[in-house]
Amino acid sequence: TDTPTPTPTYTPTPTATSVPGQVTIDKGVSPSTVNTPGQVVTYTYTITIANAGPSTVRVWLITDTLPGGFTYITTTATSGIRFPDAITTNLQDVFWIYAQPYPQLEAGGTATLTFLAISSNSGGTYCNSAGVTVGGGIGTVARDNLACVQIGWPEYVIVARAGPLHIQARVRLVNGQPVILSWEILP
Repeated sequence: TDTPTPTPTYTPTPTATSVPGQVTIDKGVSPSTVNTPGQVVTYTYTITIANAGPSTVRVWLITDTLPGGFTYITTTATSGIRFPDAITTNLQDVFWIYAQPYPQLEAGGTATLTFLAISSNSGGTYCNSAGVTVGGGIGTVARDNLACVQIGWPEYVIVARAGPLHIQARVRLVNGQPVILSWEILP
């Protein structure tokens, strides 16, 4: 009997495809607490971009929108990335623009951008975030990072019930320690 000879099956060689980098962005501010509302303060903001890999990405644009009452002054430093080719701002929205050849952020690399802003805001918490637009299949990294400034000491109202009575206390944290401002027993 004749045994058929198997015909070899062609299996194509896989083609390597570029996998986009895993880019994250973080934001910090100093000082993050100011005791005196209305005091003119210069804040130092730092934006950190990290590429966890596996591939290199190109940085096109870094953005930041400052909280109301905060004003952009100047960009002071960069690390891991060249100084932007252009900076446009209306003093609250800031755009750091890079031209070709776009700076590259290698897999495992980080880049930081530091800038100054000024404010004399009243008491409250003021938060903002930054964004980055990169090439290499990523697009814009979401603005899910926050840098917050607490101006003045936050005040908390605590209400408790003890039997038929309600006890209300106003507490403020001063240097991280609770200070009772007032307390009263309500009917």
